[in-house]
Amino acid sequence: LNYGFPVIDVACTSQNVSLYLDGINFLGGTPSTMNIMNSDTYSQAKIYAKNCKFLHAYDSALARDAVSIRGATWAIFENCYAGFSSKDGFNYHVRKSIIPKFIEINCIGANNGIDGVASGSAPTQNGSTSHDGVKGIRIGGKYYNNYGCNVVDVMENTVTVNILCDAFDSAYTGT
Repeated sequence: LNYGFPVIDVACTSQNVSLYLDGINFLGGTPSTMNIMNSDTYSQAKIYAKNCKFLHAYDSALARDAVSIRGATWAIFENCYAGFSSKDGFNYHVRKSIIPKFIEINCIGANNGIDGVASGSAPTQNGSTSHDGVKGIRIGGKYYNNYGCNVVDVMENTVTVNILCDAFDSAYTGT
């Protein structure tokens, strides 16, 4: 378990990074289990993860995501599980004017936000969420038991297509 740093932390500070991961289970990390982001100089971060698990991201002060993609050019996840984080499973944001594009194929975003760290705020811990005009496709995903909407895409110009996905049984029981 990694404390004070994500288990995977790609900041593209000295070069563009293309990262391929296959069949690895990642546990822990603060603020996220995986953090991928571009920089001012290198804006072409790319990630392809297949058959991986990103679990137990925890930050008692901030509540963070299992997978945090900020400004990556492409993020592709196939048969991956993002769960048991203090905040979101899969989370996508613009950074340095780069709008990420993502594909989730047969992924699971589940059991996020249920540790209560972020429960003092609105129930916004999601299985998969995109923001800031991000574009994405989800195919065959399952999103459940998150302390908030299981799949949510917000902010102007954010567009996703969700094909044969199931989102059910939010862990939030309030009004």
